[in-house]
Amino acid sequence: MDAHRHDREKSHDRDDKAAGRRTPVLLRALRCAGAAVALLLLLAAGLLVGLTMWLTPHRLARIVSEEATGRICADVSVSDIDYTLWSTFPRLQI
Repeated sequence: MDAHRHDREKSHDRDDKAAGRRTPVLLRALRCAGAAVALLLLLAAGLLVGLTMWLTPHRLARIVSEEATGRICADVSVSDIDYTLWSTFPRLQI
């Protein structure tokens, strides 16, 4: 009989310890929200780096020439163009 009571007390001690280690719901929600924000920031940074690598000055000059020619009704030629994204973030300046 004594051994049975001793086993029940051990199981209650384990349950209490397990319940004490449980993270509160608010803390888990904050961690989840923080992870989501961090993921979105990493995704945005990755997209900006990809845009910077894809949008070379030569490619940008061609795009600007085509758009300007179509909108101004004149032959526009762009030979040198530079853009900045990092120093003026979030605005792109040409």
